[in-house]
Amino acid sequence: MKLAVVTIVLGEKYFRISQISHKSIKNYADKIGAEFIVLDNPQGLPHWQKMEIYRLLNTYDRIIYFDTDLIIRDDCPNLFEIVPDDKLGAFNEGKFDPRGESLKEAIFAYKEDVKDWDGTYYNTGVMVISRKQKELFKMPKEIFNFGMFEQPYLNLRILNDKYKMFDLDYKFNRMTILDPISGEPRHASYIIHYAGCPDFYQLIKIMTEDIQKWEEDKENGYKYKRHIHFSIGGGLGDQLCAEPIIRYAVEKLYKMIELQFLLIGRHCFLILV
Repeated sequence: MKLAVVTIVLGEKYFRISQISHKSIKNYADKIGAEFIVLDNPQGLPHWQKMEIYRLLNTYDRIIYFDTDLIIRDDCPNLFEIVPDDKLGAFNEGKFDPRGESLKEAIFAYKEDVKDWDGTYYNTGVMVISRKQKELFKMPKEIFNFGMFEQPYLNLRILNDKYKMFDLDYKFNRMTILDPISGEPRHASYIIHYAGCPDFYQLIKIMTEDIQKWEEDKENGYKYKRHIHFSIGGGLGDQLCAEPIIRYAVEKLYKMIELQFLLIGRHCFLILV
């Protein structure tokens, strides 16, 4: 079986990013026995270069696609072994951040409706692909420069053409939208994806620091604490009634996790456990 790990580098900005990120991506490709391929054809809109996957699937049986603005921890599992080859693997960011407006861009542009949509919306920065999904990456007759580039179109095709999906855990595509939700530092994930970082120079600095952080944490097995915050409002009576729930959380659910409780009311106080 021929395997490839694919990424895209177009323009000075992404070239600079690639000088930091590509070492970890190539190391990952070598570890899982895949060829490392960098797409750098300057023709067309940059993000639509992902549709080159259609051509590459004539040669390769399976492909893992990575955006260039991400880094991979050296203990990241083989995604080919996690995602069945009859499914497309991607992270469903719609679980954590509404993406209806983005999907509507493709619906209106391509004049297609979506029935019974449940909010699912996949981030295309990390994808595990096989030849069974080749047609998904066939370039449409007309392309548009959407706010999220090719992503709304691919999600439209996934929905309306009913592709079988495998929901990748966020640890394989850790985005900033997870920061206030997961309770974990981004370093606890196998792949840190910096999509949407507004400041290029800040991004270069953060990526460099994160790689160094992983190097420092390697000796302790990349162990990180999870933090969960409970905010409880109402009067003192409401807060007292919440006590059994708090006790159950502390003693049963999250024994190994650092918990923070903020009780807001007439008697406002903070408990750190």
